[in-house]
Amino acid sequence: MKNVTPVLILLLLSFSAFAQTQKVQVFCHLDYNGNADYGMLAQALPDSIRENLFIDPHQYHLNGVDALLLMSLGGWKLASLEESISGTVSSGSGVVYSTGNYLLKKDIDLDAKGRALMIERLKAMH
Repeated sequence: MKNVTPVLILLLLSFSAFAQTQKVQVFCHLDYNGNADYGMLAQALPDSIRENLFIDPHQYHLNGVDALLLMSLGGWKLASLEESISGTVSSGSGVVYSTGNYLLKKDIDLDAKGRALMIERLKAMH
């Protein structure tokens, strides 16, 4: 019994350490010109997380594909792609335009206090 007790205590401590943080998924909109839009995320997140989360690919004058690469190197993953195609016809000839918008996601770790603060800030915005 003496040998089992320290092992049980260590197991309980390790479970409580893991239970203190929880993964939260956040999203970002990236347009084909390399502009990142985080929406209200900047106002909702705790300051400590905000500093390391946001990437502004537009400051490097990147196009959409290169900006997507930069974002993926920062841990962002592609959630969905929206492709928009339009065109015009004039005097028998036509022009087709195509643009793409990316929805990116990233998992961040928030403790109970950080999650509560984020929820409170999001509710206060609306």
